[in-house]
Amino acid sequence: MAERRPLRIVHTSDVHLGAYAGDGDAAWVARRALMEETFGRVIDLANASGADLLVIAGDFFDNDRVPDETVEFAGRQIARFEGQTVLLPGNHDPMDDGRIYWRHDLEAMAPRLRIVRASRWHIALGHGHFVPEGAEVNRSLPILAHEVEAAAGAWDYLALGHWEPHADVSCGGMTAVYSGAPMPLTDANRLAGWAIVVDCDDAGVRWVKHRVDPRPAPDVAAK
Repeated sequence: MAERRPLRIVHTSDVHLGAYAGDGDAAWVARRALMEETFGRVIDLANASGADLLVIAGDFFDNDRVPDETVEFAGRQIARFEGQTVLLPGNHDPMDDGRIYWRHDLEAMAPRLRIVRASRWHIALGHGHFVPEGAEVNRSLPILAHEVEAAAGAWDYLALGHWEPHADVSCGGMTAVYSGAPMPLTDANRLAGWAIVVDCDDAGVRWVKHRVDPRPAPDVAAK
């Protein structure tokens, strides 16, 4: 069996590029610019940390109607990353016929982007709502705790998206983490603003969150 070399991953999700694109209000224009800046900071983090892999776990684009310039911005930013990028479409930007990932060839814009692969280290990507054992299932796209636990041994890291807040939902020996959005859609969410650097090596799987929102972190986000 081939020896597994160390692997460093930066994990992000719920970037929601193109959100509020139809609203010309100055506040939303500024918000869109800040959301783009925070994704640029994710790319900066990935390069500065020497990451091998950038994982985008769903809802990279906010919707299917984002302007062409937003897609072009996304392609340029991913192309800046010196390693491999893996992108999982989410519920906001699904891989449906005729929709955004068919109309725009992101893999041509960013040749090191793939939608979706991994090898040797087994990295799973999921986009949905984590439901703890015994909790009521009343949300769409449920990911049940026993399903996460069942992945232990088959997968090394489960990169989750769909929640804007960062959260560690590891259970049953399976490392499962929501990166959280690099920039929340609104400031009502105080637990967003992060990206995750994941290291996979002989010592196991470890992750550290990094602030990519350029604004000061609220006290609650630092806990």
